[in-house]
Amino acid sequence: MPLDDDYQNLSTTEKIHIACANGSLVELETILNSIQSSELDRHLNHCTYGTTGDLTPLMAASVNGRESIVRFRLEKYGNHIQIDKERIIFAENAFDHSDYFYCNQTALCLATEYKHLDIVRTLVSLGKLNVNHRAILEWQIKCTTLYLACKNEQLEMVKYLIENGADIYNVDINESTALMIACKYKHDELVEYLLSLDDATHTLLNAVDKCGPTALYVAASVGSLNIVRLLLEKYQAKIVKNNEAQTAFTMADISNHIDIVKYFIENENECWYTILRCIDELELIGSLTSK
Repeated sequence: MPLDDDYQNLSTTEKIHIACANGSLVELETILNSIQSSELDRHLNHCTYGTTGDLTPLMAASVNGRESIVRFRLEKYGNHIQIDKERIIFAENAFDHSDYFYCNQTALCLATEYKHLDIVRTLVSLGKLNVNHRAILEWQIKCTTLYLACKNEQLEMVKYLIENGADIYNVDINESTALMIACKYKHDELVEYLLSLDDATHTLLNAVDKCGPTALYVAASVGSLNIVRLLLEKYQAKIVKNNEAQTAFTMADISNHIDIVKYFIENENECWYTILRCIDELELIGSLTSK
């Protein structure tokens, strides 16, 4: 830990934040031992403001992958920490901090987003955090930690979250499921794992979002033939039209994924797309592309 004049002139809360972000356990313990018990709550939950938002010391440790710091804080000072405290995001160019919103991001959300499985485990096991809590991301989608783990292709994290109560049927603001997100980012293993947990009526497999697409539609639109085959051949996904009467076939063709279009046509005996239905699809595509 630096001992220059600039560091010595920092406030106690700033020093705590730096120690947590840098993983300086000895320095953190020294600082906390010098604070009166009545002042611990204030220092341990203080937000340090940056250019885009604020972080508590626990959040800083979670973002930077400092598991030993997170564990130390929860084991020794857990009764002083607001573990589910949510951070604030400031609007761009709001230098006076006058324009901000609560984005609902907790330490658990940040640890998930930054792919720190060890910290996720520590926060859940010691902090008893709600794994189904929803937070707002940069692109303004309110989603759960499971959604984040699926997006980032963190299979072991996904398994851990589900084993500890994450609901596979939860949806984001657009009613997209974790399965749809796994399909969108072409995470084959995650798709298979999530489907292995689906109920007997295939609720997850055939769920639709606000615009009507299913997981099959999403997989076809991004060009993932492996996932398309998995959804149809192993799990018998339904062929569903979206709100604009488009199916997985339509999106595969419009998105120029010819291998998927060819697969649908060559497997018409499987009753996914009959010849007549393929003709109807091609006519629809022709009318869409001619506009």
